[in-house]
Amino acid sequence: MTLARASAPQVALARRESPHRAARLMGLAQALVDEMPQTLAHLAAGDISEWRATIVVHETACLSRENRALVDKRLADRLGTLSDGQVHAETRRHAYELDPYAALDRARRAVEDRRVTLRPAPDTMTFPSGLLPVVQGVAVYAALKREADTCRAHGDPPLPRAG
Repeated sequence: MTLARASAPQVALARRESPHRAARLMGLAQALVDEMPQTLAHLAAGDISEWRATIVVHETACLSRENRALVDKRLADRLGTLSDGQVHAETRRHAYELDPYAALDRARRAVEDRRVTLRPAPDTMTFPSGLLPVVQGVAVYAALKREADTCRAHGDPPLPRAG
């Protein structure tokens, strides 16, 4: 058993996280220490949040170790001044410039991760959600909206707005 796998349950307890989440955090820490020293330095200095460091690591996961280090260097001067969205976009842009084939392969594999889930909610309600390619997501939304509009046109009262 590796040290990271052995330590994950302890991290989970210390941070009051699930063991799965703790294992992901251990992976984040390993990537920062081994491959992304500039991002780690920004995190240690408090210039960026753990979430922004996670964005950088996640968006470079498809790259080789050498290219991850290059993205880390390219972002170093500006990382502390960028928003979450800008970190996401800049990291993805640099990753694509360094290895467009890896970035495109990642996008192709993302389609394989599509899924639809249903979680229970109070009062005999549910929370449906889906991770879908844009075209399919828009089609699902349009179909649901069309059905809701039809139901309303036939006398169904509109749903109350939250707030």
